[in-house]
Order: sequence, then structure tokens, then C-alpha cells
Amino acid sequence: MKRFFLSCFLAASVLAMNACSDDDDPQPQDFDTHKYKFTVTAEGLGEDETASFSFGGVPTNYQESTLWKVDGQVRTNEPSVRIEDFPSKRTYVIESNIPLAQAAVVISCQNFDEVPIKFSYKAEVDGKVVKEDSQTIAGSGTQYNQQYKY
Repeated sequence: MKRFFLSCFLAASVLAMNACSDDDDPQPQDFDTHKYKFTVTAEGLGEDETASFSFGGVPTNYQESTLWKVDGQVRTNEPSVRIEDFPSKRTYVIESNIPLAQAAVVISCQNFDEVPIKFSYKAEVDGKVVKEDSQTIAGSGTQYNQQYKY
């Protein structure tokens, strides 16, 4: 009977030591994070034309929702920003409010008359220019659509 209890005790001890280990806990994943800055300018837009610049980001803390600032003003609880109001203002500067794991930009412009639309786009990652683009969209029905991921 002593051997039986001793055998049970040893078996339970071995199982208890192997049941929990430091390797079982998930390790937080390290992400490369970056600060993003985008400058967009559009001119020649009338009432009929459209120009839309959308910016989204992936934070390392998925509970964070205040990701962007526009012209220095923080956009509280806005995980994405869409700029469409160009007739009243020509240039916008959009910056990540916190370091982000990833950012995406969607540009969409459409011309509905013969007056050309001109726009420019510049992307900076950690202070370095990574993309510059200038387009002129002329002619009724012409459009420009582009997506970028950083």
C-alpha cells in the first residue's frame, strides 16, 4: 500500500511540474512601429468634381482609437481620417498621433467637366519621404484611383 501511495505521489509530482511552464504564456509580439506624415493638396475642384483622400492605421494596442491629427489638431476616437473638403482649403497635413505598425492611404479623384484638377501627395515615414505623386486629371469623366500601404 505504501508503494502504491508513493507511486501515485511521484506520478502526481511529475505531472504537476510539467503542467505549468513559462513557455505556455503567450509572448507579446514586437511590431516595428513608425510615425507617418502625409501632405495632400488639391486645386481646380468645382462643385461637380470629387477628391477624396482616406488614411487608416494599425496601432500596436488595438484598444487605441485616436490615431491621427490633421493640421496639428488631434482627431479623438478616429481610427481613420477622410479628407474631401478641398474647395474651402487646398492643403492638408495628416500625421499619425502615435507610432503605428502599418498605415494605408486611398486616393480617389474624379473630374466631371473640362477644367483640370491638380493634386499632389507626399508620404513620409519616420521623417523620410517614401512617396511623392502629382497628377492632373483633365477631361470630363476622367478619374484617378490609387492605394498605398506602408
